[in-house]
Amino acid sequence: MTDEKPKGHSTLSTLLSELFDDETVGTLDEDASAALRDLMLKLREQSLRSDSLKVGTFTLTLKVGVLRDKCEIAPEFATKAPKKRATVHSLWTNSSGAVFTEDPKQLKLRMGRSEGKRGAALAVTVTEDEIKNIVKGL
Repeated sequence: MTDEKPKGHSTLSTLLSELFDDETVGTLDEDASAALRDLMLKLREQSLRSDSLKVGTFTLTLKVGVLRDKCEIAPEFATKAPKKRATVHSLWTNSSGAVFTEDPKQLKLRMGRSEGKRGAALAVTVTEDEIKNIVKGL
């Protein structure tokens, strides 16, 4: 054994830089760079909308084939952004299966405007019968 380093590409970064510079690869470098930029813009947009961290993936795959002394490498890339969350709607049902857009058990409060010495305020009025029904339901 010798301490001599093998000739050729000794690091992945030098191999990748040559693969991306190779004219036979086509526009892989430009396409991969554009895809990564698009992914980051999508994540930024989603993050700004929800004020939360958004995570996507950029995957570089090197398909490697070897036949005796010949090695073939085919670089590919893919991106994946989180799916946009669908709007969630709440619905309620009762024992007979009817569907409601508002909770049928929730008390409907009448709201009105009240004027006082210190200005206007919203006032909620509840009748004595409504209070009894609330207490009875507990």
